Amino acid sequence: MKKFQLSNPWLPYEYILFEEARAKHKEAYRSWTKDLDEELTEMYREGVSAKALAKHFGRTVGAIGTRVKKLELEEL
Repeated sequence: MKKFQLSNPWLPYEYILFEEARAKHKEAYRSWTKDLDEELTEMYREGVSAKALAKHFGRTVGAIGTRVKKLELEEL
């Protein structure tokens, strides 16, 4: 992880990591909705790659993998 200068030394480290994640992946740590789950399911069934899904949903590849497992799409 890159080093950075804290603009506010009173912010908790977890908050800083959260903000860095959101800077790279705009939807990081946001809840999945029923509509998003349906869209993910459809795209996954169409064979869209994890990398493309991550970009489309503004999430990390790991987040996509976790959601695919939760929705039990691996069996498809």
